[in-house]
Amino acid sequence: MSNVLDLAGLAKALYQATTHVGAAPDAWRADSGASRAMQEELLGRLPQLLRDIEKIPELRAWARRTAQEINAILKGEGFEIQLEPWPDADGSFGVVSFLDVTVEWPQPGERTEITVAREGQPRNYPAFLLAKGVVDYLDVGEAKPLLGIPARSDDRVYLHQTLDAPSGLGLYDRVAALRKGRTSSGRFAHFGAATIPQVKLCQQADISWVKSMRIPHPLLLIVQALQEVRFGMNEIGARAKTATALEMSRGGPPPTTEPYIVDGPFLIWIERPELSTPLFVAYVTEEDWKELGSLADI
Repeated sequence: MSNVLDLAGLAKALYQATTHVGAAPDAWRADSGASRAMQEELLGRLPQLLRDIEKIPELRAWARRTAQEINAILKGEGFEIQLEPWPDADGSFGVVSFLDVTVEWPQPGERTEITVAREGQPRNYPAFLLAKGVVDYLDVGEAKPLLGIPARSDDRVYLHQTLDAPSGLGLYDRVAALRKGRTSSGRFAHFGAATIPQVKLCQQADISWVKSMRIPHPLLLIVQALQEVRFGMNEIGARAKTATALEMSRGGPPPTTEPYIVDGPFLIWIERPELSTPLFVAYVTEEDWKELGSLADI
């Protein structure tokens, strides 16, 4: 199963909440419950995330008094997640953030298919072929190379085929390890063109573990936490769209080459030169290898 999490969108929503009540961006505190360890890890990353989100113009956020207003914004942006209503008189409010980033390959690829055999049963998946010279094959000390694909912008997409399926904050830990270990050793110089699955992914990320995080003064508590992540990739490029919605309660708790074929689950992320945290991260399995007519369909 594919795993997704958008930390930038979550940080933007937390920042929007503190701005709305006039609290310091670092005023958040972890709850004492079962999710305390994950919340503390998030809070440890938050200062850098707050510095990063200032450099991401594709991130937007709003605060609204009612769930109906937040849900209308979510629906207007094409997302399915919806917050449960809360009483109008208790001082609660909602925040919502959106990330929408598109990258295009320097030259379009060609549509094709890949055949993957699982338990002896071959199955065809829609894919695309990027020509030799478009993709860099980097060495991360593992059997499979790390694919680096430049975009027309300064952004760059990286893809690593792996059966190690990270989730939650582990997605970002795995990316950090790969970024640290990548080299251009020439070990994968025999690869030329690259065949990559098309992707059309829509999934709700589990961010329920941020619930009960709080700001002591003024008292503010996260009661609902929802996130929806959409990602698409085809021969033109890739597009990532995310929505994060929170309810804030004030009163409760060269040589001859051969093609490289990505035929297994893969970790993929988007980097931007001035950001220390990846702009987008996902772990994608076969169930989301679907034909994507247009990046506008995400």
